[in-house]
Amino acid sequence: GNMMKSHNKNCLSDQDDVWFSQKICKVIEFAKIRKTVLLFMNDAEIVNNYLSKTGLSKLGQLRSAGYPSSGFVMGCCCAIRRDLLKLCLPVPEGFSGHDNWIVGFANGLRSVFVLDEVLQLYRRHDSNESTILANRTRRVGKLERFKLQIEKARSDKSRILAMSEIEKVEEMYSGCKRSYGRIGGKYDAKVSQFQSELESQLQMLRYRYDLRLGPIHIRFYKAALYWARGSYGRASGARSFFRDLMG
Repeated sequence: GNMMKSHNKNCLSDQDDVWFSQKICKVIEFAKIRKTVLLFMNDAEIVNNYLSKTGLSKLGQLRSAGYPSSGFVMGCCCAIRRDLLKLCLPVPEGFSGHDNWIVGFANGLRSVFVLDEVLQLYRRHDSNESTILANRTRRVGKLERFKLQIEKARSDKSRILAMSEIEKVEEMYSGCKRSYGRIGGKYDAKVSQFQSELESQLQMLRYRYDLRLGPIHIRFYKAALYWARGSYGRASGARSFFRDLMG
């Protein structure tokens, strides 16, 4: 991806996507109003390799599948204030996706504003079904999301994926700690809250990872105990409970 600069904001871009002429002006307009927001995102229509429209958008697909707005991570839809870059850069070497890092950091600071408007085209090059539901060129729903989660849970790589998720959060936690005191400590209160949330998330992920390693009766006992404490409320509830029972 490339980075385009406009005033004190930066826009990430992919060379094969198509921006509408009003995109930058629209983002700047909202940025002038919402001066404390660090990252702005706009919707994108999904098109095929020949730019034929599908009538589907990235945000629309996410919502249709039941994902929260925090799941909207798409670098080419981002406009970023320099303060955010000063807080979160550099992206750790080997981290999966610079946009995952930047948007994840902004979400953690509660500083993302989503323009619920299509301001560009997102080109899908392959004809095969994407493993990312929101990138598919046909409408998806909660059933597809459930099926994908089951496939991942039954995959031979399920434990590798779970450990990878833990490692990503650990990297974010380290990055969060590094951002203390930057920009004269202007964002330290938000950083502190973000760090606390990451600590809780890590505890949850590690507990659930260890839980899945045990035999079924131990898994059931630990999952039931975790449920009774209300801890699954932070991990999509019943879906996570039954996911952990699968091992």
